Amino acid sequence: MLLMNNQMKAFFLSLLLLLSLIIHAQNYSLNSFNSTSMLFSNQPITGIDKTPWYKPPVYIMSIMGVNLGFLVVSGMADDKIRFSNFKRAFNSAPVFDDDAFWINYISHPLMGSESYLRGREAGYGWFGSFLFSSGMSLTWEYLIESWTEQPSINDMLVTSSIGSLMGELRYRAKAKMKPEYHWFIDPINTLVIRICPKQKAASISLSFYLP
Repeated sequence: MLLMNNQMKAFFLSLLLLLSLIIHAQNYSLNSFNSTSMLFSNQPITGIDKTPWYKPPVYIMSIMGVNLGFLVVSGMADDKIRFSNFKRAFNSAPVFDDDAFWINYISHPLMGSESYLRGREAGYGWFGSFLFSSGMSLTWEYLIESWTEQPSINDMLVTSSIGSLMGELRYRAKAKMKPEYHWFIDPINTLVIRICPKQKAASISLSFYLP
């Protein structure tokens, strides 16, 4: 019965992933479906400054480092940081975790939307931003969180699907707002902008910085 439940979860989460792509695609004409417009659009929505392509990975990886530290210090991680956990992540199949609802279906989509939004603002295009958000989710599950727990199937699917939809909504809403109200849609990046010089705004510099 547990196996059947997991199979049903995988089925519905995969449908959710497909649905998110369909919803994204409905916002674009068939003429826009080419590698340039889908992956690297150099025409950002008016009202949002385009950031360099390399800053989104730095920004998101920095947040991930902070998140891992928080999980370990707060005791929310499944285990201590161990190499055996990291090794197991690549030797065993991912699992369906049973974390609290707010972790699986609120915090993970929010993180996915953060990755997606940073990609959109860097001109990745909607599909490129979706791939970037998905890639950052895999990075978190397999290269960072895997030191403390096994990668989660539901986390990866939900982060990519719901997160990308939320990210597109945030991107469009932010584009229609005056800059002084961007904090409402994009609080983390707005805080970074206020703390750091303008040229560092798209990355959280912990111990490294790409000029």
